[in-house]
Amino acid sequence: MPKRKKKYPIKGHSNEFTVAIWEERDRIRIDLLFRDDEVASWIDEAAAEMFTDGFFIANRGEAALERSVLEYAENVGLIKILSPSEITAWPAGLRRSSGYDASGYPLKRG
Repeated sequence: MPKRKKKYPIKGHSNEFTVAIWEERDRIRIDLLFRDDEVASWIDEAAAEMFTDGFFIANRGEAALERSVLEYAENVGLIKILSPSEITAWPAGLRRSSGYDASGYPLKRG
């Protein structure tokens, strides 16, 4: 399956973004996903640098780490987490029955 061209910022509900963390001995990988599509990935030295520079929070639990990754991605313009008012604000002429979800993404068929 060919990769789709990403248009940044990727807009979505906060529950559509996932932070996947993998650790083993001195290796680490942190992935930011949107609906199973990779948005960004930090591996080994890049991930360690994010902790050292204070962008990612490590010592307050997994929820704090996930929140810090999402905040960083939003601050640098990779993603835009929609507020409830933005989710319910439909563009003129676009109705729920038109085949798009609240984020403006096509509904999955079949």
